[in-house]
Amino acid sequence: MPVVMGIWNVFYTQLRAWTYIPLGSYIQFLPRMRNGETAAELEGENFPLVGDLVDGVLVAACFTILRVLLTRLVFQPAGRGIMKHSYFRMVRDPRLERVLDRDPLPSAKKIAGMAREVKSTPAAVSAYCRRARNRGREEAALHKFNEVSWKLLCHVVLTWYGAVAVLARERWWYDVDSCWERYPHMVNSKAAYWYYMLEFGAFGHEMMAIFWEARRSDFWAMLTHHVATLLLIAGSYTCNFLPIGCLVMIVHDIADVFLELAKLFNYMSKARPWAKRLTDALFVLFALVFLVTRLLVFPFRVWWANSMKMPRKYFGYHYTGIGVLNVFCVVLIVLHAYWMFLILRMAVKMLASGEVSNDTRSDDEEELEASDGEKED
Repeated sequence: MPVVMGIWNVFYTQLRAWTYIPLGSYIQFLPRMRNGETAAELEGENFPLVGDLVDGVLVAACFTILRVLLTRLVFQPAGRGIMKHSYFRMVRDPRLERVLDRDPLPSAKKIAGMAREVKSTPAAVSAYCRRARNRGREEAALHKFNEVSWKLLCHVVLTWYGAVAVLARERWWYDVDSCWERYPHMVNSKAAYWYYMLEFGAFGHEMMAIFWEARRSDFWAMLTHHVATLLLIAGSYTCNFLPIGCLVMIVHDIADVFLELAKLFNYMSKARPWAKRLTDALFVLFALVFLVTRLLVFPFRVWWANSMKMPRKYFGYHYTGIGVLNVFCVVLIVLHAYWMFLILRMAVKMLASGEVSNDTRSDDEEELEASDGEKED
């Protein structure tokens, strides 16, 4: 272990040296300080640097590794048990699988040809095809279960850490002025620093993972959201806006906990009927929390009160950094309004049918029941 730690320390020290960018090389893009502080003065006071975000990149890499391990060791076995999957145990025939990859619903004539190839009966091959379709549905459901389980774990941990380790120890929520006290000479806590790095790593991982997760119709909206969020985190950290940044991130994480819980129980509901009621209740709770936190608290209590009003008291007449960050905040608010529309559409379906429908963002999937007949010639 000491040898491993020694190698890591050497690697990390060298990595930070490679990624070090002096504050003086980009201070002209930051809000102009009223007292004309120089880059050397600020850097001597541990003013946040762009190179610090390498910790967030390392966190994203750790999250990716951790997700793979938890998926294989925890989420996948738990999902199969909770959703009562059984077809994943079937023995696969590579010859039949190659045909089914091209045509999940082979005709009777093709089934007869497949039976001759594997030296079996058409009835046995037909039964194999039905089991393979069921296995495909199980694999798709398990993939979504794994995805939601990981996101739920992340949002619960980040919400808890942000609320308990950061927000509970500061006055930012109750006193807006405290977000800007002594700026730019404020001293940020280690908890706030690592909260930033954890959030940056989580969204960095999600921006990569979105390309292999279940494809949804709002793919580009979600990708835009991740890019805007990463730029907001990086930009607010570089400008030393950590107090308002922590408030924004905490407000965003809360609703996602209820969303992922509702989706998790929804995936369980076919095998566990009692989960239906929980799904409905959690969806209603999520919709209310989303409306309050994303469309009321974030735009008015956090964004407007801090970014639009308070900086004039502390800065000079140069607002480039603040203006750019405000643009990305507006992008997030527009995306929140779009998702609220989707939530309301789901709510209307829920009132009409009496239960939560499938995620309206999900692409339509072909439902192949075990009793489906094979295509005729």
